[in-house]
Amino acid sequence: MAAMTKKALEAALEAAAASNNANDRVEAKVDALAKFLLSQPN
Repeated sequence: MAAMTKKALEAALEAAAASNNANDRVEAKVDALAKFLLSQPN
């Protein structure tokens, strides 16, 4: 799996913040952060 860049994480968080639904915003932010952390080399 290719490492997710910080720029990609920032873009995903910005997109999540645009959601009208609070639950969707939180879920999208958690998903983006999890993908970022899991894609980082050990």
